[in-house]
Amino acid sequence: MSIFQSIFWRVQEGRLFQLVPSAKRAPRLRFMYLTAEVFDAINKHRTDSAEIERYAQMEADLGEFVTSRTLDPKYLFC
Repeated sequence: MSIFQSIFWRVQEGRLFQLVPSAKRAPRLRFMYLTAEVFDAINKHRTDSAEIERYAQMEADLGEFVTSRTLDPKYLFC
């Protein structure tokens, strides 16, 4: 089974979710798949402003990975 087939099946099972950038017109140059836990964390309704900002920044960072023509070296390291 190829990696593409594995990803497809995980998406069908609801175990992986494709990241869709917030900016709808942004070009998708790469694909990123999130686990259910990360997807839920990003999309969870929050009321604490610090938490809202933290998760919005995380979503923006992940979106940058998907849409940017060049990658910052920070994406290569933990």
